[in-house]
Amino acid sequence: MSPRRLISSGALAEADGGLENIVSLRAFVTRAEDCEPALRVQGEVFAAIRPAAAISVIAGLPKREMKVEIEAAARLGPREGAARAG
Repeated sequence: MSPRRLISSGALAEADGGLENIVSLRAFVTRAEDCEPALRVQGEVFAAIRPAAAISVIAGLPKREMKVEIEAAARLGPREGAARAG
C-alpha cells in the first residue's frame, strides 16, 4: 500500500464529504524515526487543506507490521433532509 494512502475517504464520501472537510489529524508511530517521513507525506497530501495535526510515538499498534496509524476528524454540514435541532 502506498504511504500516501493515509486515510480511507470512504466514510467521508458516505457522509457527502471529502478530504477537504478534515479539520484535524492525529498520527501515531511506533518508532521516533518514523515521525519525519509520516509528517512529510501527511504534509504533501494535506498541503492545500492544512488541518491541525499532532504526532505521538507509542509502544505499539494492533498489528506488528503497522508503523503508522492516522486518526482524522472532519467537519460536515447538515445532511439534506436531516432534522435540525432547534
